[in-house]
Amino acid sequence: MIYLIKTTIVAFAMLFNQDAQAQQNNDCVRGAAEPTLTNKYFSNHKFTLQSDGLSAIETAVLPNGSVLKVYNEGCEYVNITFEFKTRLIPDSIQENYIEAIRFMESIYPYIDVPLDVESGIHLLKHQTEQGTSLSYNQEIPYGIDDFPECVVLNYVEKINDTEQLMSLSFILGPL
Repeated sequence: MIYLIKTTIVAFAMLFNQDAQAQQNNDCVRGAAEPTLTNKYFSNHKFTLQSDGLSAIETAVLPNGSVLKVYNEGCEYVNITFEFKTRLIPDSIQENYIEAIRFMESIYPYIDVPLDVESGIHLLKHQTEQGTSLSYNQEIPYGIDDFPECVVLNYVEKINDTEQLMSLSFILGPL
């Protein structure tokens, strides 16, 4: 009898959770994430819609053999994060921003995103050329008031003696 009660409670909890998830999905301003990487440059990529029905992870093997991951998330915001390997740059935030800019300039023509990545790249380039003091996790705003956007160099993590992992986000919202 106790087993039957526990099973019934678990079943109701699962149904309630699915209903709450569906309700949350219906309350979101944006729809499901769509692929951002085009076949022109990224011939070997995989797009996976996550269980929430909104976010996605995309992976691609770049011509140099390294892996690019793109996280496409958000409900009231569009948050697209690019995670990629670069050469190791010892302890220079400024140089890491420059490296992130170089990488994004190399892939920008081959991505399709619902926000103005090009302006974010240009702003970062201008800031580094002007010697502006930048830090990790710093939201750098651009865009217009009705549709505010920002770019963030989230982190740089040493992988080994020659490589590091970078994470750069472009965020639009609230929608």
